[in-house]
Amino acid sequence: MSSLEPMMSQLNVDGKVLRATAKAGQNKSGLCIVSAWAGEHRLVLGQEKVASKSNEKTAIPELLARLELANTLVSIDAIACEQSNAELIVERKGHYLLALKKNQGLLYEQVTQRMQQTKSQLPVDEHIDFGSGRIETRRCYVESKLSLYDDLRDWPACQRVILVEATREINGVISQQSRYYLSDLGLSPAAFNSAVRHHWGIENQLHWYLDMVFHEDQQRVRVGNGAENFATVRKLALQLLHRVDDKESMKSRRKLG
Repeated sequence: MSSLEPMMSQLNVDGKVLRATAKAGQNKSGLCIVSAWAGEHRLVLGQEKVASKSNEKTAIPELLARLELANTLVSIDAIACEQSNAELIVERKGHYLLALKKNQGLLYEQVTQRMQQTKSQLPVDEHIDFGSGRIETRRCYVESKLSLYDDLRDWPACQRVILVEATREINGVISQQSRYYLSDLGLSPAAFNSAVRHHWGIENQLHWYLDMVFHEDQQRVRVGNGAENFATVRKLALQLLHRVDDKESMKSRRKLG
């Protein structure tokens, strides 16, 4: 990523449920697999199956522990915004960008209240996207004075609190959303704005293609390790399709292959 520090890459971590693997009458029993996505190379560098009766919180640290994270920015959604994950990433010489939500209780309340009160005084970057009848404006505010955030004192090397306000207009209908993040990097608002956008590449460039090109959510393989094995094969096939240099759609490439 050109907007990050020189030679630093970004690794996006997120989970995806294979919906058709759920047992009848148990909608939440479908197999969930957490993937580590290197968007700039369109590669899945690792994955971890979420154990039965567990969730992504347990699978993510197991996945991180197997990856080379040196000089890499690891971005993860709110379910993994835990001090222990930040410590693991820093110990492995990586950097973190963790989404902060209500699962962090008092810290979330403190951050949201103070950032809303002080954002007019903070450095800001604005980015506007146009496309497919959609206009999206993202404003990124960055707070570097963290002495007043009591609950951040034990977070390893935390340097910045980030607020991203997204306003989306589709066919005249406007929606707004505010997201908060923690990071150990001292980047500019423009760099953090880019990194937050880049994180969602795991949804747009990986999960979306798995569903729309390979129809993953309709695959009903359940016996043994079959579902996990086929999920791995689909990701490998997707990476090969991304390497084809032609003007065909991904669906056409798959059929031609």
